[in-house]
Amino acid sequence: MVVPAFRQVSDMRKPQEIKAIVEENRPVFVLKNSEVCFVAISQNQYEEYENLKGRRELHAQLAVAEAEHKVNAPCLTHEEVFKNLRAKVNGL
Repeated sequence: MVVPAFRQVSDMRKPQEIKAIVEENRPVFVLKNSEVCFVAISQNQYEEYENLKGRRELHAQLAVAEAEHKVNAPCLTHEEVFKNLRAKVNGL
């Protein structure tokens, strides 16, 4: 389990300390008046977050499609989907 670090916004004057924590793959919660104003994370952590977010969105879309399929909503064939996409791309 990753233990996050908490720093005051005034600690931003010490970027090397923040950088060292982030390089340990630990998020740094930066506080102003005891409230989180932003979080510093490594690029790898950000990419993992984006991948996870994309997977969640995909699962949500699949759940909607499965629900529509269960109530016999009209389905499109592969050919119909790509025909519609080509029409949109070509401005027809």
